[in-house]
Amino acid sequence: MNFATTEAALLDRASGEVAYCKSLGRKISVAVETQDVGEPNVSFFDQGKQYMQNVLAAVNATWRAQAGGLFEGIIVHDSTHWPLLKDSVGYSYNGVRLPVGVYVWQYWLALPAYTVERDELWSFLAAQPYTITTIQFESELLLRTNQAALQSFIDEAAARGYKVTLSLGASVLAETAYHPYVESLMQLAANFYKYGPLATPYSPPAGAIAPQFFDVIPNNVVPPPPRGGTSPPTQPPTTKPPTQPPTQPPTTKPPTQPPTQPPTAPPGGGPCVVSGGTLHVQLPGGASAACVTVYNREWRFLGIAVAGAGGALTLPASALKGETVLYVEAYGVASCGFASYLTHFSCVAAAGGGGPAPTTPAPTHSGGGGGGGGGGAPTFPPGATPACGRVGSTLYVYNLPAAATCVLGYSLPAYALQSQASLPRGAGQVAMPDVPRGPQHAFEYYSTHNGPGECSGLLGIIGCGA
Repeated sequence: MNFATTEAALLDRASGEVAYCKSLGRKISVAVETQDVGEPNVSFFDQGKQYMQNVLAAVNATWRAQAGGLFEGIIVHDSTHWPLLKDSVGYSYNGVRLPVGVYVWQYWLALPAYTVERDELWSFLAAQPYTITTIQFESELLLRTNQAALQSFIDEAAARGYKVTLSLGASVLAETAYHPYVESLMQLAANFYKYGPLATPYSPPAGAIAPQFFDVIPNNVVPPPPRGGTSPPTQPPTTKPPTQPPTQPPTTKPPTQPPTQPPTAPPGGGPCVVSGGTLHVQLPGGASAACVTVYNREWRFLGIAVAGAGGALTLPASALKGETVLYVEAYGVASCGFASYLTHFSCVAAAGGGGPAPTTPAPTHSGGGGGGGGGGAPTFPPGATPACGRVGSTLYVYNLPAAATCVLGYSLPAYALQSQASLPRGAGQVAMPDVPRGPQHAFEYYSTHNGPGECSGLLGIIGCGA
């Protein structure tokens, strides 16, 4: 990654590496940033898309002259922030159709359910004034759990003229403690390329080398499930890795068979419900699991729950430490060994009590017009707890703290960014644009509005259906 935005700075920071790779006869590509990372002169977010194209055309010509055929081109980081670039003031595209690649970190785009999102990606790439040659695709989790979906994404991209190269995890994997894990990822990739998609990647065909270390992956290596906001590779986990990778799986909880009866549904009917000081977890679709691990929105470990009587998965609510948006991994054995991985999902921990979670009255119009959405300013029910509701077709988030100036809306369970709104400090409520009706949404509210899709100073998160 080359964090620079001028021709001189980009060449200064990367030409040494380009020359070094050429001396070794190794191919090289250079990535540039489009995300607003909060620092000046490190991302094209500030200068815009026409300026970026002019600068990339200049440095591309220099590096190709320097390294010849070993230079594979420039990679734009990433597919979620590139579309947010504004038009540059005083610049226009220079007519050079530059060959570039793009980094795509949303591994779930390979899953069958994300047809619309894939089509949006293809449409965006086709509309760019570049020749898109390569998609650098985050594949760590897919190599471990769903190689058929990964192959399908590769085939679909190839049909559109894009070559897919595999990217394997966050930059924290460069640390020495994770090298055995990285070697196993590389072995998974090698087997995938040699044998095609494997239904059981941990048990490859006879003669193939089986990967190791997958029962003892450090928690902060696993990429998060779908969510909007920040791309994990540029925001690596802050948890310090172990000084030595463990070589044996945990022995405190011997593996057992998954429960044969469907788990007991938690009170309130949702996937994650807090009732009587206990978090109750229910897998989507009524599926069963022998063990689940629970993480917060930054993918930090909160607790583990082993199936009890009737397959119930419970955890003391105190373990959540006030977190409401949770990521859950489900496993088929009570040790939560990764070889028995079943699925993962996100949920909003809702209050329960033997029945549906309590609701907050929805806002209404104070000046007539009723349910059509017009006729005066909306009136919000008083209360200290942030909530959401619709007036006509408009969804409002209200009872926000006075410090809140920015709200991001996400669809669940994908936790995909779908809307943003800013509000004056002290307003306490805001209308959210483009939020479709549906049972599951999450809203993050922040103290600072930084730009399109970017807020900082997280104050809290609420979940609601409206």
